[in-house]
Amino acid sequence: MLSRTASLISLAASALALLSACSSSDSGGDGAGTGAGGLSTGSTGSGTGGATATGGATATGGATAAGPKLGDVDTSGRTLAWAQEFNEPNIDPAVWNNEIGLVRNGESQYYSKHPRNQFIDKGDLVLRAIAESAPDGGTFTSASLTTEGITSFSYGRLEGRMKVPGGTGCWPAFWLLPSNKPKYTAMDRNQSWWPLGGEIDIMEFVSQDDYLVYGTPHYQQNDATHGEAGKTLKLATPVANDYHLFAIDWTPASIRWSVDGVYYNDFDSAGPFDGAHPFQDPMYLIVNLAVDGSWAETANPAEYPQDFRIDYIRYWAAP
Repeated sequence: MLSRTASLISLAASALALLSACSSSDSGGDGAGTGAGGLSTGSTGSGTGGATATGGATATGGATAAGPKLGDVDTSGRTLAWAQEFNEPNIDPAVWNNEIGLVRNGESQYYSKHPRNQFIDKGDLVLRAIAESAPDGGTFTSASLTTEGITSFSYGRLEGRMKVPGGTGCWPAFWLLPSNKPKYTAMDRNQSWWPLGGEIDIMEFVSQDDYLVYGTPHYQQNDATHGEAGKTLKLATPVANDYHLFAIDWTPASIRWSVDGVYYNDFDSAGPFDGAHPFQDPMYLIVNLAVDGSWAETANPAEYPQDFRIDYIRYWAAP
């Protein structure tokens, strides 16, 4: 979500061993960015998504029944290695970091870790954007949670059941950035980890496109030029009307995006991309609720607060 345009359930010993094989600590800094995916300060992104597909049945209801257990194996042989079901009373600081401040994209929200901006309610993680005076000139407050420096993810399936807000200027996102930013900073002639280190936007939504979901990979091409291969899925009803299951299936050769089981983007991720292979490296997770900025429409403060509700996030590690 930087270019265009995050209680860890105790792991069983077997699941922990699996996770450690595909996780790494991020020693890099937080780099600010602009647009629909991770972008370092000074970088810009463009584009409006690719081809539009149709379909996407809605998922209904709020909090779901008890989910699968860590160590469970899905029909593709992938093991549930990490999950956030949000059934505990509070957000677990051992699982999530907070971004703080006016971070990227010329957005109007100041990211805070105040309980009024982020909390658990009825089995959902809620990120709430509020129209209010904020530090550094912000006119809204909101929240952005990440697993940077805590947990990284690689091949397998990442999925989240979520209900996006529909108020004007809302820009919620569910996305990934490189865990090893220094590696890519050192490789890049401009000493910038983005876009060389890649970015995977599992889901982005902007309120002005109320029927569309965006799924986008970002990368570098042609000697430091930003590239992307985004596509959209058009739902039968406005996206904000209900909960939906947003997911990627990630292998060494490809990344596939889906909404409620409908696949709409298939990206050849093998590379290289300007000599790098960013989609072969672990990435950390971000969930955030931005307000207006470089892509979303201008927000109407009278329509706030607005809530981004997250029922669960699960990572099924590849065998």
